[in-house]
Amino acid sequence: MKKHLLFFIMLALLASSCNNFIVVKRDPTVLDSTIMLSGCVSGQAWPSVRTASMHLTGQAQNFILLEAYGTETCTGTESVSIKDSLSNNSIFLEVIDKGPFTYSYCHRNLQFWVGPFESDAMYTIHFIESKHSYFRDTLTHTFTYSQNIDTSITADTSVSMLSNTPLGTCNISFSDCEQVSDSLYTLLGSGVDSLTIFESNNTMNIELILYRHCCLLYDPVVSVSGDSLIMNLQVDASNPCDCMCYYLFNYFFDGYEGQGFHYRTILGNNNAIEGNYNLP
Repeated sequence: MKKHLLFFIMLALLASSCNNFIVVKRDPTVLDSTIMLSGCVSGQAWPSVRTASMHLTGQAQNFILLEAYGTETCTGTESVSIKDSLSNNSIFLEVIDKGPFTYSYCHRNLQFWVGPFESDAMYTIHFIESKHSYFRDTLTHTFTYSQNIDTSITADTSVSMLSNTPLGTCNISFSDCEQVSDSLYTLLGSGVDSLTIFESNNTMNIELILYRHCCLLYDPVVSVSGDSLIMNLQVDASNPCDCMCYYLFNYFFDGYEGQGFHYRTILGNNNAIEGNYNLP
């Protein structure tokens, strides 16, 4: 009798635990073990002549195999990783070139698995080339997940990016450290670099503030490579003074229509500040 009573109690507990069972959902991420990078598939051909593309195919357990063709890396690159992030069902997949760095470039093919996805849910994938790409592109695709998905995406000229909707002229103003106001020192605090982007009608202002040694001579140069806006700060540091101060640079662009782009500042051989702005 006691054995039968214990059996029924265990059944009741099991039924109760099943009613309270919680399914833990995982956000889509890249399976690092599946990353495969080819060698240079077209020698050292100039990357601007290539057409980047990617192919998505559904896999078991709600994953996707992403195959990227013609993505750009340094010629000397031995391996890459993928930095992934999720925001409102938008998955950003950025290639991280692990080097070694070279000043020549080539095209490679890259593949990896990403998931798991929820069946019948809508997602947008943003595949972002490495910051070391000379012509950095972003491939974007919106889809409803199914294991039957099988689609190819080429570089999309309908997406508003710098490579297909160029900015207009750029005017640069900058001040040396003696001209920066005391209120700016108080606002920023000692030793802080910052980059802020402002939009107004069809103009865009990028304000860059650097904390560096006094008596440096800067020559700011702007260039666009693919979808990257590059602010190269050539500097003469031959006679630095024994003090610190702020340098203020303002880049004013006309013809701004909401384009998305990658940006980076270059000080000598180093990237000081970099990021993405208004990606589609």
